Amino acid sequence: MFEKSEDREREILTRRIISLRQVGEHYRRNDEVHHQQLYKAAYLAAELRKIGFQVEIMRRYGSYNLRSGTPPLPEPVQHLLPENQYDNGVI
Repeated sequence: MFEKSEDREREILTRRIISLRQVGEHYRRNDEVHHQQLYKAAYLAAELRKIGFQVEIMRRYGSYNLRSGTPPLPEPVQHLLPENQYDNGVI
């Protein structure tokens, strides 16, 4: 499961990922937190041009339409295990 939050003022996306894997009859939990700096395409293009790159901002990748701005992320998965398995002291 994962959670995401976006600090639009500081332009930072934070994702918290919780993964569970079964080890015997119990589950092992792993927590990760990723912080990602968000940039506007026009800003990145300008910075790359300053140092000699040729840049083209594309709205499509093959047949896939790209959205402008930050694309929405899927809602977090609420439960990967039956709820009673979260409360047994193993996870």
